[in-house]
Amino acid sequence: VRKKKAHWNQQYKAGFNLQHQNLQTNLQVQNADISKNIADTFQNNLEWLRFRVYAESNFTYESSKIRWSVSLPLSYLFIKYDDTTFSLQQQKKAMLPTPSTNFQWQINAYWNLNTSLSYSKFVGDVNSINRGYILKTYRNFSNNNVPLPENSSANGSVSITFRNPLKILFVNMGISISQSKSNLLYNQNYNGLLETLFATVKDNKTNSTNFFSRFSKYIIDWKTTI
Repeated sequence: VRKKKAHWNQQYKAGFNLQHQNLQTNLQVQNADISKNIADTFQNNLEWLRFRVYAESNFTYESSKIRWSVSLPLSYLFIKYDDTTFSLQQQKKAMLPTPSTNFQWQINAYWNLNTSLSYSKFVGDVNSINRGYILKTYRNFSNNNVPLPENSSANGSVSITFRNPLKILFVNMGISISQSKSNLLYNQNYNGLLETLFATVKDNKTNSTNFFSRFSKYIIDWKTTI
């Protein structure tokens, strides 16, 4: 549904998504016409069901010098998975808000200001929880002996830009800040050709701050850009 009034533009949408997957793998040795399974640890029979219901609202304000947009998506997620080979049966329910906003301001003919904020949350997929070994490369087998991973990130940035076409000058500077959060601490174990990924359930965070600046000037006499 889309609505527009004066400087405002509004958009709404909703829906659902149903995903069913079956991860089946097996490693066998063959002698003449007889095939034999090596071991249960080299098998996967993982049934995966993922159901998502979502609603999203988007608002945009536009004028001659300002553009402001806000996005407010919200999802309800239900995941169920089981593997009879390893007596594995789990389910997960989660609300996944992923809001974002962006503000642009044309201060004058030369200067522009841009700010943004966003938050996202992600829950792992069927490829992150296989208990049986899978041949990933020609020289190693790997499995994931871990719970379902959950990750989230929050990001913000502010930048200011200067453009002067007459002097062929461009300057951009700003700062970006991010924080990532995960529910698992990983550890890998190697045993010959076998690689196993383990995890401890423990919330952990990573913070980063980045300052950036760019300068570009075209020198006509030299016919080059610095």
